[in-house]
Amino acid sequence: MNANSILHSDVLDILFENRNKQYGAYTLRKEYNKRLMTAIGGMFSLVAIVVVCLSFKGKEKPVIFDAQGPVITLASNPTPPPPHKKEPVVPIVKPKLDAGAPKQDLATIRNTVPVITDDETSVPPVDAMENKAIGTETKDGKASDGTVPSQGNGSGTGPGNDNVTTPPVVEDNSIHQFAENMPEFPGGTSAMIRFLKKNLHEITNEEERTVKVLVRFIVDKTGAVTGFEIVNSGGEEYDKEVLRVMKKMPHWKPGSQNGNLVNVYMSLPVVFQTESE
Repeated sequence: MNANSILHSDVLDILFENRNKQYGAYTLRKEYNKRLMTAIGGMFSLVAIVVVCLSFKGKEKPVIFDAQGPVITLASNPTPPPPHKKEPVVPIVKPKLDAGAPKQDLATIRNTVPVITDDETSVPPVDAMENKAIGTETKDGKASDGTVPSQGNGSGTGPGNDNVTTPPVVEDNSIHQFAENMPEFPGGTSAMIRFLKKNLHEITNEEERTVKVLVRFIVDKTGAVTGFEIVNSGGEEYDKEVLRVMKKMPHWKPGSQNGNLVNVYMSLPVVFQTESE
């Protein structure tokens, strides 16, 4: 290679002067920049595709209900506490007595009260007290089996006691947080969702957004829905709309505790999926 061609030659041509350029090392070095640019361009293209896909995915709308008008979601009712397990009552079987048979007195022996005295007193021997009940006097009769004798005739027709009074039943007017049997909308949760969708009016805003209103109320013993309270406000317009529909609700199936109807607190979240104008 002459001096003039050296100034216009590539470094690789100078290194591989008078050498075998068909060898792989020359080709690898010659095309290195081209392969490097291809790899960098491919990497940037892949990153751009991933960014575009993620941006489209972020714009998808969350689907709550495929229905017209306001979207309503309902939270499940809290799990009521387990019912109180009642111990089984074992009936006491009383022996049947023959009302027609003559009543036979038990053999008793007089209870001797110990008295400190100088005189000698007679105490009945232990053998004489066998099979006899302790009484106020000593008399003969049927041998005692150790049971206390009944004061009636066993037929249920005794004189009784007219002074026994039945305690008054105290009415439970408190409001329970939970009950053994929670109140239920007539027809169940699905019927309540249909009722809300039918009666709630759509509220249009300038921007698309999701609004949640949490309302608390009381289902009394008659099933009437009263005592409305907004726990989580979604705005005055949304709160008024929810209260308007809640006041139109029919009577619920009331809750019960230990077999008695009780007043129970209930909470209902209503979610509006609004659309922009």
